Amino acid sequence: MATKFNLMLSFVLVGAPLLADTPLPPPAKVDAWSEHRGYFVESGPNGDTTVYRMPDAKPLWKIPGWHRSLFVSESGFVAVGYEASTFCR
Repeated sequence: MATKFNLMLSFVLVGAPLLADTPLPPPAKVDAWSEHRGYFVESGPNGDTTVYRMPDAKPLWKIPGWHRSLFVSESGFVAVGYEASTFCR
């Protein structure tokens, strides 16, 4: 019984680091399009996040800062996820 417990404990201790989260990648340029490509959002790591209306690429507004997770609706609304969210991936 003790051998089974020790074996099970060793599997848990060895496998535990495999289940840990990995660090987020460094900031990089993020682009997001609406489904039918009517709106485009660009977020650069050293600048603001800009929302454009297509096809004339007219800037509509800016959101302060860089954002990793973005979603653009067909009407041009932008949802910004918190730093560790992955709803767009």
